Amino acid sequence: LVRWFEGQIRPMKGWATGLTGTLSGNTRAAHAFFDNDGSGWAVFATHTNLYAHDGTTLDTITPAGFVSGHADTSQWTLDNFGEILIACNDSTDKIYEYTLDGGGDATILTNAPDASAAFVTEERIIVAIGADGNPRKVKWSDQEARTTWTASATNQAGDLNLTTNGIGMCGGRIWGGGLIWTTDDIHLMRYLGQPDIYGIE
Repeated sequence: LVRWFEGQIRPMKGWATGLTGTLSGNTRAAHAFFDNDGSGWAVFATHTNLYAHDGTTLDTITPAGFVSGHADTSQWTLDNFGEILIACNDSTDKIYEYTLDGGGDATILTNAPDASAAFVTEERIIVAIGADGNPRKVKWSDQEARTTWTASATNQAGDLNLTTNGIGMCGGRIWGGGLIWTTDDIHLMRYLGQPDIYGIE
């Protein structure tokens, strides 16, 4: 029951309940972040539902028409684009978004490709893994424009295929790039700027 903060031990205070409410289904992912006002948020994804917790209230934000995945295999990836939650479920192959305090449920991200996983880069670009039904295709949106996915000479949207026998599973932001995991290996995605935008090794 000891906690650490910035490398220093803090007083023993025991555990406290931080979540009031019950999650339905098997939990598959969790993501915590701060909004622009500094308030903490936590998002929980199960094989049947998607939830947002603002520190007080647990709200169900499951997208309309969402079809539950298999209890033992359904996978979610969660990230945030500023204050906007980005969620992807491999049983639906859809990328969803949810605006904090916006009310209602998460909705399908406009113009986003079908994908099995998604994450947001340091450059504020959304990356779709397993895009357009190709398990090795990595596709990304324009910078700061989460609904622009068609590449052109005037934006930074684009795509690449992973050189692997594996199938893209998930990805995540790290300092200086992003990591993409497949069933066989891990790839490093680095921002290069125009004209290539990203390189993957």
